[in-house]
Amino acid sequence: GNLANMWSLLYDGITRCNLVLVKVPLVQMDQTLQSTILGQARFLRAYYYFELVNIFGDVPVILVPLNADQLQIPQSPAQQIFESVIEADLKIAAVNLPQTYAGADVGRATSGAANALLAKAYFFQSTWDSAATAAAQVVSSNVYGMIPVYTQTFSQYYKINMDSVFSVQHLNA
Repeated sequence: GNLANMWSLLYDGITRCNLVLVKVPLVQMDQTLQSTILGQARFLRAYYYFELVNIFGDVPVILVPLNADQLQIPQSPAQQIFESVIEADLKIAAVNLPQTYAGADVGRATSGAANALLAKAYFFQSTWDSAATAAAQVVSSNVYGMIPVYTQTFSQYYKINMDSVFSVQHLNA
């Protein structure tokens, strides 16, 4: 049950990302905003595939919106997914996303988050030099660091701080 739910949630996210990647380029809008939106979609799609590959291994790759009758597709090898989907999307996202956000946009995917996930993807593949290069881009951005008091990392009063590379924001209930 839990695995089936996770599978569905991740592929629902991928479907939404694919829709954004197909539909947003057709909208007349500010080019910087459009690039950021597309970068966010690529980051999230890479994140979802990263999770799928690490939970299930080989999975089907869907990079465009499909109808229900088109969904019976074979699995792709995990290594191919890392190289052709995860790495490719994260490299594009890193170029198109800003280093930081302000106000209500804080917590969205940034170029640092894309490079950090790219470093993690390389690490999971034992591609050490590439992992080090991607991680160095995160460190050299000077956006991230360690807060002085470790326990503050887990406090609701310090939700967004310098050691948060990418964090999903939740509402207190």
